[in-house]
Amino acid sequence: MIKSAIFFFFFLLTLVACNPKAGDKNLQEVVNIDSQPGKIYSINKQIFQDSTNADLFNDRARYYVEIEDYNSALADINRALSLEATNPTFFLTLSDIYMLMRETDKAKESLFKAIELEEMNPEPFVKLGSIHLILTDYAVAIDFLDQAIFLDRVNPQAFFLKGFAYLETGDTSRAIENFQVAVQQDQEFLDAFIQLGALYAGKNNPIALDYYKNALDLQPEDVDLLYAMGMAYQHYNEEVKAAEKYSEILRLDSGFFKAHYNLGYLYLIYYEDFASAIGHFSKTLELKPDYLEAWYNRGLCFEILEKTDSARYDYKKALDIQPNYPKAIEGLNRLD
Repeated sequence: MIKSAIFFFFFLLTLVACNPKAGDKNLQEVVNIDSQPGKIYSINKQIFQDSTNADLFNDRARYYVEIEDYNSALADINRALSLEATNPTFFLTLSDIYMLMRETDKAKESLFKAIELEEMNPEPFVKLGSIHLILTDYAVAIDFLDQAIFLDRVNPQAFFLKGFAYLETGDTSRAIENFQVAVQQDQEFLDAFIQLGALYAGKNNPIALDYYKNALDLQPEDVDLLYAMGMAYQHYNEEVKAAEKYSEILRLDSGFFKAHYNLGYLYLIYYEDFASAIGHFSKTLELKPDYLEAWYNRGLCFEILEKTDSARYDYKKALDIQPNYPKAIEGLNRLD
């Protein structure tokens, strides 16, 4: 998923024979594995017992990818390929490593090799689509993704990436169509639900709320998702539900300044609870002192409460951030 969507890495040591030699430092490191974390301990122990097992080197390469040691990952996958040169899975791992090392051409070469060895596997086509999406070659990306879908119609990742490619070209209708297929095929496809929520919100369609709800069912404590849903509720004039989402965010992350600001705005505009609004705008400004609208809106609250000096101070602070800010100028003029 494009929360993201491509790849992995590190190499502790390279074995050169089935039996360790006393003078070989790398092999001695494998032997001395008692203090290593569980996952790498297990892999190294198996390699020590069978250093001709190519799959184990692939496994360790992927472990190194996880800990972002790409050079070690590359060394291990090359060792796997030296033992088993026609395994397409190893070329997929190699392509992932090259992408993480920002060697795009080598990544593509590895994927074409994987296709040559296993032409009916849709995975390398999906990865090629991902690469061309990153390179902004959208038409090429879609072509590779279509090939992946031809090989496997149940391919939510390919449909998602294809939707993203259409989104980047401005074709929101086709983007929605492909994102919808992705969530139909995988009802836990978080990023597809988020994209659909955002797209329908942009179209002023309340179905956005349903997609955000689906996303929150999967990640109920994701503050960015809660904020997006709060904004959607606010947009559709469901202020109470919006305030609930913003309050929930602050229970999870008291430093989420946008939630404080939006609560301040709701208290100001909808509830006319100016003291509460001032409290939230003040907290916003503690967390983000250059928040122009927070200065102005707090000043407006002070003005309504006839706290003229405080209002004037806030309007001037807004003008320090953005000279000629019309609302702040109008506010000062009202006070004179």
